[in-house]
Amino acid sequence: MEKASAKVIEDNIDNQIDEIRNTEEHLEDPKPGMVFDSIDEVMKFYTRYTKEKGFAVCKRTSSRGNDREMRYATITCNRGGKPKI
Repeated sequence: MEKASAKVIEDNIDNQIDEIRNTEEHLEDPKPGMVFDSIDEVMKFYTRYTKEKGFAVCKRTSSRGNDREMRYATITCNRGGKPKI
C-alpha cells in the first residue's frame, strides 16, 4: 500500500512540474491593452514574467473607490524609488 501511495505522490509531483514548464513556455510579454480579472492575477503574471527576466516587482501604490473596489495599482521594479545611502 505504501508503494501505491508513493507512486500517486510521484505522479502528482510530475504533473505539477509539467504544468509549471508549460506555463513558463507560454508566458507572453506584457503589452498595452492586456486585461486581467483581478490585481492578484496582475501580480501573479508580472511576478512570473519578471522572475524569468531576472528581476522582481512590487505593488507601489493603489487606490480603492468608495465601494472598496480596486481602482488602480502601480506596479514597479522592487529596486525602484529613491536610492538608500
